[in-house]
Amino acid sequence: MTNSEWLAWFASYRVAILHYARIAERANVHMLSVSCELVEASKQEALWRGIIADIRLAYGGVLIDSANWAGPGASGEVTDKKWWDAVDVIGVDEYYVAYFFSHAYPGNGTYRDEATLLALWRPIETQLEGLHAKFNRSVVFSEIGYCSGVDGLCFKNMPADKVPALRTTNASLAAQAVQYEAALKAFSKHPWWLGVFWWNWATDPSFGGPGNSCMDPKFKPAEAVLRQWYNASQPQPPMP
Repeated sequence: MTNSEWLAWFASYRVAILHYARIAERANVHMLSVSCELVEASKQEALWRGIIADIRLAYGGVLIDSANWAGPGASGEVTDKKWWDAVDVIGVDEYYVAYFFSHAYPGNGTYRDEATLLALWRPIETQLEGLHAKFNRSVVFSEIGYCSGVDGLCFKNMPADKVPALRTTNASLAAQAVQYEAALKAFSKHPWWLGVFWWNWATDPSFGGPGNSCMDPKFKPAEAVLRQWYNASQPQPPMP
């Protein structure tokens, strides 16, 4: 895009995001995401700083930006963004481990154990801790999740519209749960890590369960992991 095209794009985006910033202020929303995975647009540092300054005039809550992840030793939106200091929290849509499965997955019905997953997370812990140190900002997983279907953690050869049709097995459901456990165990020890927004928990209460191969953890072993980590005080309701 040319400079004039970027100026026009940001003028339009400013109208849209300020509309939602005002809604967030009226509704007393705690946190507002400035953008989500706008990889190319995120390179326009000065224009983002201007928009964020305008957002702060309309909204007094916590500002986060949700950036796409980057692998160990690689560059990507989360590592290349120069304006993290303009927001209050670094947000990363963190699919590195899921991506790793798509390129180095056994493909034979076996799944990696928790120790292996924790080892995979270590370079990402280092990467994100470096961003925290550089910008003096805490980190949130603004998005993370894992499918529960057979090969759902290996999406290399799966069109997105085919994923819901994947079958589930006890092993694939357990693998999803282990991924949840490993992510929480890897990062909960870091004081700079504030938490996670899981992708995704469908609003339809009947969507989920052991026959569902999508990322929703409802009525699956992964939900038990969440209930333990978040100290659930109420018993699990029956599945609709």
